[in-house]
Amino acid sequence: MNRVGFIGAGNMAYAMAGALYRSNTDVPIGIYDIDNSRVDLFKSSFSSTNSYNSIKELVENVDIIVLAVKPQIIDKIVGELIDCNRVVISIAAGIKLDYLTRILPKAKVVRVMPNTPALVGAMAAGVSFSASVTNNDKDMVLEFLNLSGMALEVNENQMDAVTGLSGSGPAFVARIMDYFVQAGISQGLEPSVAKSLTVDTFLGTAKLVKEKDMDIENLIKMVSSPGGTTIAGRGVLEASPIANIIKDTVNATVKRSIELGDEC
Repeated sequence: MNRVGFIGAGNMAYAMAGALYRSNTDVPIGIYDIDNSRVDLFKSSFSSTNSYNSIKELVENVDIIVLAVKPQIIDKIVGELIDCNRVVISIAAGIKLDYLTRILPKAKVVRVMPNTPALVGAMAAGVSFSASVTNNDKDMVLEFLNLSGMALEVNENQMDAVTGLSGSGPAFVARIMDYFVQAGISQGLEPSVAKSLTVDTFLGTAKLVKEKDMDIENLIKMVSSPGGTTIAGRGVLEASPIANIIKDTVNATVKRSIELGDEC
C-alpha cells in the first residue's frame, strides 16, 4: 500500500486513516493539521503516524494526499500545493474537478464523496477522476478507498447527487431510525430495547437486500401478508407525503453542494 498523507485531521480523515492502518499497521500515515489535539489523536490511534510541520513537508513524504478540509478552507492552503505532482484526493463537498485542476495544475486530482460509515469499514462513496489520472493511479486510489468500504466511479456531474444521497445520507437515516426508536418507546418498550430492535432491523434489512441482491419492492411484498400487521402500517406510511419529504431532503442537500462549488 502506498504512503497516504492527510491534510486535515477531522472525522472523515480519521476514519480513512483507520481503515488504512487496519489493512497494514506498518504503512506510513502522514498528517498535517493546525489542531494539535487532532494530530495527537492520530498518533495515539495509529502507531505508524508521522506528523509534519507544513503541508510542503507532508507532500514530500507521501504518494497520495487526501485533502480533508472544509470547502471554505481550500483557498487558504492551495498555495502550499501549487507545485504538487502527486495524486490529490479531495473530499470537500461541492468542490469541482475543474476548480481543483486549475489551482493544482501539476497534480493528478480525484474528487471523492465519502460518508461516515467509513468509521466501521462500511463507507459508500462516489469517486470521479480528472483527465490527468492514469489507470495505474485509478487502481491505486480505488484500492485505498475500498479499504473503507465501497467506492463507485461516477461521472462528475453526478457527484452532487451522490452528496445528497450517500454523503449526507447517514444523518437522514439516523434521524429516521430515531423516529422508530421513539415510536417503540411510545408503545411501552424500554429505550435500550427500542434502540436495539431498531438498529438491528435497519442493519438486517440492508444486509438482506445487499447479500441476496434483492429487489426492494419484492422485500416489501415478502414481509406484507394480506390482512396482516405490516399491511396496516404500510397503509399509513404510503398515504403520507414521506416519499416527497425524502426527495426534498436530498434536493436541499444537492442544492447546497452545488452552491458550495459555485462559491469557489
